[in-house]
Order: sequence, then structure tokens, then C-alpha cells
Amino acid sequence: MASAIVPGTNEQNDEILNSLPAGQYLLSFAHIARMQFNMQPGLRSAYTKYTSIVNPGVGQLRVGVHIRRSDSCSVLVQAGFKEQASKIDAGPQMTNVRLCYNTTVYINMLRRVKSLYNMPLAVYLSSDDAGSILDEIKSLSPDLFESSSWHHLNFPQDAQEALGGVGQGHKSGTVVENQGSAESVLLGETAVLDAWHLSHSEVFIGSLGSRFGKGAYLLAVSRHNVPVPYISVDGHSYCCQNDEQCSSATAALTGMMDCLLFAPEIDHIMPNMKQTYWEDGVTIRWDRPVSSRRPMWPAAATTIPSRSAGLAHGPPQQARLDGMTNEWPRGTRVDAYE
Repeated sequence: MASAIVPGTNEQNDEILNSLPAGQYLLSFAHIARMQFNMQPGLRSAYTKYTSIVNPGVGQLRVGVHIRRSDSCSVLVQAGFKEQASKIDAGPQMTNVRLCYNTTVYINMLRRVKSLYNMPLAVYLSSDDAGSILDEIKSLSPDLFESSSWHHLNFPQDAQEALGGVGQGHKSGTVVENQGSAESVLLGETAVLDAWHLSHSEVFIGSLGSRFGKGAYLLAVSRHNVPVPYISVDGHSYCCQNDEQCSSATAALTGMMDCLLFAPEIDHIMPNMKQTYWEDGVTIRWDRPVSSRRPMWPAAATTIPSRSAGLAHGPPQQARLDGMTNEWPRGTRVDAYE
């Protein structure tokens, strides 16, 4: 039966925010993102042209791996990339303190996924490191390399030079936003193709504090029509921004709309009440009343169908960000836009 709700009130907001289970919110958001991600024929042809496979036919489980390097790395990793994945209670990663992770971190996560699912891996590798990560993986873990398929995009030399190389132990490469127009065109194309590449993921390994990582993850969710299991290296879930302390943000979440649509930089809200963004990051979710930041919905309906009490609107089962994947079942692959 329907419940009478006054349009535009907090009661209507609460009813809307409680109206779907968490997974369906994520799926809806992912499919909307996929509809916006409409690759033109030229980009589709470029994807086919640049795709390379090492050990074709060996792997089965599609695992997307996004390794952030180049301008993603702050001065904190000049002495060497981080040797361990960050945990959910690690600090926020603003531009001045953003971390990059050693290739061994990703190798260990791939081994964990392989052990968990007991299947050979078809790895879809994406990175803005112009160096050969595949050669590094082959050197560090020859057994994993030979027992897996490796799908990667072999971009032309000018695109790789625009990305900028980052050798282990030091940072180089120019910040993407500071590139010239010609380089920007190349970087835009490589970013689109990398996101599409990662959309094949049945399991996702990467940085969910990264907006690029979030976008690629949404495309994977849409492709397979199920919330995709993930391991996040940077201590962030989908619900947290890179410049938030994720455990505090998670504790303060009001629901899936807060998880999916939180964007203080768009709403021009003060990042934190102490005005210490470069030290503490964004603290909006827990340093002020919820009423000052919650979304208000337009008065569009007089009644909202009531839902079963069992359909809680909390965030979907999160991965433990110390390296444990969440336990979502594998879904039916949707290859209509393969």
C-alpha cells in the first residue's frame, strides 16, 4: 500500500533514499554512466588497433588492473613506490601527498584473486606508466606471468611520451592538465581507451580514490550487469573521494545517494570547517550536520510506494580495503557492446 508523503519534505527525501536496495542504486548509476560513455567509431577502431595479448587463450577470469603512475604520484614516492596497499583508515590523498604503489602490490593482489577463484587469469592491464610493466611482472613473478593472459594497449610512441615515464624510485612526467593541445588530444584518447579496456573486468584491482578508477569500475559494472568484486590499493572504496579519510567518511554515510553523488567541488562547499584542506582533506561528511549537505529532491509526486523493511539503503557490501575482495557473485556478462 502507498504512504502519503508531502512533496519536498525531509520525509519524501527519506522515502526516496530508502526506495531501492543498494546494489540496484549502483547498477542504475553504472548504466547511466555507460549511456554517457558513447565511443565513436574512430575510437572503437583505435581500441582494436592498439590491443595486444600476451599468452592468448590461457586466462579465463577477466581481471582489470589499473596501475597509477606518472602525474598521479606525489613527492612522497620519490624515494620509491609504496610497498604495501593502504588501508581504509589511512589518511586522505590530496595531490601533494598522493601515493603510488610498487608493482609487487598488484602482483600479490592478482595472486590472491587467482587463489580465491581458482581460475587462470585474463588480466586487462592499464597504466599511465610509459615503461614496460609487463616486463617487470615477468621478471618478478614468472609463474604468474606464464599462467595468465595479458591484455594491454600498445599505444604509439608519441602517446607514451606524452604520458611521461616514471622509473621506480623517482617521479617524472608532466601533470596531465599542463600538457599542450596536441598532447591533450593523445592523452584524452588513451584515457578513453584505457577505461574501455578496464570495463572488461569481472574483478577490478586499482585505486577507487581515483575518478578515473571509479569511472572504469562503473563501466565494468554496467558491462556485466552486477556489482563487480574489487580490491582497492589506496584505502578508498567507491563511496570515498581520494581526498577523504575513508573510514571516517564511511561511518558518516547517509546512504547510497551520498555514496554515489557526493561532489563538494561541484557544490562549492567549504572542504572542511577548519580550512585545513591540504592537511586534513575533505571532512564535510563528518564535521557538520547532515542537513547542511544532504540532497533535496524536487516535489514531483504526492505518494511514494512503501518498501519492504528488509530493503535497507546502506552502502553495498564493501571490500575490506586491506586487500580482501568483496563477495559479490559473478554476473552474466553483457557483451552487446564488446
